[in-house]
Amino acid sequence: MGKVLESLKAGNDVGHKIFYWALTAGSLKWVEKLIAAGLNLQSVITGDHACISLLADLDPQGFAEKIKGIENKLPNIVDHTTTEAGQKALTALVTKIRNNS
Repeated sequence: MGKVLESLKAGNDVGHKIFYWALTAGSLKWVEKLIAAGLNLQSVITGDHACISLLADLDPQGFAEKIKGIENKLPNIVDHTTTEAGQKALTALVTKIRNNS
């Protein structure tokens, strides 16, 4: 993990798989460390739409702030969340995107 964090800080687009693992493990601490180190969320979400659902489930309160600036036409991913809070966070995002289109 240390090497991935160093590589991210150096500007490399790495850590996608570890980010996914952190999400599925429910480790908000490591998700936030990866983001703070410079993980390219745009690239992660474009490559794997499941990550956005997992992030909404893991951190519904901080979700909108974490994905601020993500430019992506989101598929209907609300149904892929597993928590009510995650569904609400994604529904709010999708509504916002549709209203700004």
